[in-house]
Amino acid sequence: MKLKKIASLMLAGIMAVSMLAGCKSGTTTDDEKNPVVPVASNAVKYVEDALDSDWKDMITVSTSSDLDSWVKDFGTNASKVTANKISSAYRPANLNGWDIDLTNDIGTKLKEQGLIVSDDFDEMPENYKSQSFGWIYLVSGKLDEKAAVEDVVDILTYWGTDYGNTDTAPVVGTIVDNGTVYNCDYDVNVSTLKVTNDSLTGETAWVVGIVMTQNVTKASNVEA
Repeated sequence: MKLKKIASLMLAGIMAVSMLAGCKSGTTTDDEKNPVVPVASNAVKYVEDALDSDWKDMITVSTSSDLDSWVKDFGTNASKVTANKISSAYRPANLNGWDIDLTNDIGTKLKEQGLIVSDDFDEMPENYKSQSFGWIYLVSGKLDEKAAVEDVVDILTYWGTDYGNTDTAPVVGTIVDNGTVYNCDYDVNVSTLKVTNDSLTGETAWVVGIVMTQNVTKASNVEA
């Protein structure tokens, strides 16, 4: 299963990339900022609560100062998260979509950190490499943070169980390659930011960032 298939399962989330300060069309400069809507974040707890027992055995959820910084940089940049994108995310009151432009940006950030970012990392488990991938989602600000995070977790768990087919492809913690067994576990970082734009009246959007790292170790014999 490939990431592009995930995009086809989501509502369209990639909108026009232009706006004029004070209105919903035109151009912006990179120094124009979206105001942040202050919210005390409990995103890590919401992710943990949304995971079922199979996932909780394999996944460690935590915050990341780097991811917090990236999400804030993206979310407050009015040329990246435009007024049109905020408005379009706000209207459905549900998961608006995986934003490909911002997801590419976070991939660049991960590469700069020396982490492996691979297009092959599109299901769980994936080959036998330790690697990371990141996503940015825009979710309606009509939802509270808990509901916004749960929507994103639903997509990740759907991805990790062969698009929900848990009878045939549950999340597993091992990979077998030519008879060699590799053990897998996962670290998930999450960050959220609620933003608006000065040209909008009451419309807001959650910028939800997720970075998943697959940790792979070769199985070894231990004393029984």
